[in-house]
Amino acid sequence: DGFIGAQVLSRGYLGSITRMVLQLENSEMQVVSSLNDGDIANLAEIGLETGDFVKLSWSMEAAHPLVAH
Repeated sequence: DGFIGAQVLSRGYLGSITRMVLQLENSEMQVVSSLNDGDIANLAEIGLETGDFVKLSWSMEAAHPLVAH
């Protein structure tokens, strides 16, 4: 369906940016999502909290892969 299931492990705030650490379903992989105030305002009525399950999607232009050294 174009989405990846994940569970919210934590939320942190740095100024106008909210970072969420997410555990991907059926994987040991974790991802970090950074949301600005506008994104959070759109999600505020949902009330995402630690432990909640979400479905992720993103555009190629918005993704920033990290390379381990």
